[in-house]
Amino acid sequence: MISGTSPLSRLEPIEDSECAVRYLSDHVEAHGTIYVHASMREQFKFYSRLTPVHSSKVVWGKIGSPCCPRDLSLDQKKQIRDILPAELARLAIPEASTSIWFLYTDRADHWDRLGRNDPQAFESWLTKAGYVHAQVIRFRGVRIDEYQSSRS
Repeated sequence: MISGTSPLSRLEPIEDSECAVRYLSDHVEAHGTIYVHASMREQFKFYSRLTPVHSSKVVWGKIGSPCCPRDLSLDQKKQIRDILPAELARLAIPEASTSIWFLYTDRADHWDRLGRNDPQAFESWLTKAGYVHAQVIRFRGVRIDEYQSSRS
């Protein structure tokens, strides 16, 4: 007789996406901007139905997809320094936006497969553009980075 859980079942999820989206729902103000990295697109769409995020602007990332994207991906096997300017231009951050929130996967195997670390690349670019990296909030397999405008 076999007892206990199946060795093929996973007791804990790889990512705690639900808590991450709930955090955004609780902390992002209406004038804040949220960038949802392609690695978290489906999770955000699902969990934001349960706990809506009331941001005036949500930007869907087009780089770093975990698999074959159905829409046009900006990656196309290019280096991050070549695709980051176009991706950040898509943010078109309004003057009223004092905070930008980035939602990414925090699984090392995802970044290893891509051969780069998008959160580090975004941080480098944003700090040069005058944003302060206010905080990193980590959940199991998920991270949220908050940036504040130095103009406010």
